[in-house]
Amino acid sequence: MNSTEQKIIEAAHYLFFHFGFKKTSVDEIAARAGVGKGTIYNYFSDKEELFKKLALTTSQAVKSHVEQEIAPFTQADERVFQRFAREFKFFQSQRASFGTTKALMEEMFEVCNKMEALMDTKREGLHQDLALGVKQGLFKEMNVEETGQTLVTIWSQFIIKWLYMDEEEMQKEQTAVLTLMIDGIRA
Repeated sequence: MNSTEQKIIEAAHYLFFHFGFKKTSVDEIAARAGVGKGTIYNYFSDKEELFKKLALTTSQAVKSHVEQEIAPFTQADERVFQRFAREFKFFQSQRASFGTTKALMEEMFEVCNKMEALMDTKREGLHQDLALGVKQGLFKEMNVEETGQTLVTIWSQFIIKWLYMDEEEMQKEQTAVLTLMIDGIRA
């Protein structure tokens, strides 16, 4: 990615998290990036493609960061727990950095959930951890793709709510949900 494309993506990131995908125009992204509107179209066919690139780039960075953080954990159940918990911390940091409203976070999740490539990136490491858990005898035999999809779907139902809860209350509820999810696949 060259510096112009990077400037465009950084400008879009800022604007999407401050004003939402729907309310952010290509003109605003161009102005913030310090480039002409046509320059954006040299890199992206439309605003949705720009958002996809931003989301995939961010998702890959989060995945890499989470993989590093959970590397010390060798038991699959710990890895699954920590994977979800640490991915959530990313969403918390985004919300805190940008002061994003609940409505905007809901919009961002709605747009992201429509992107299959983004979801594939998110599930890849989880599938590996689930397969490891079966191999370690911690998890029952399963179709790791289906189980991974189910766990991500369950988890996703809580993210927005947790982002706007009291920290202590959220931690308790998050731990309870993760424990239920993992207990549901134990051998």
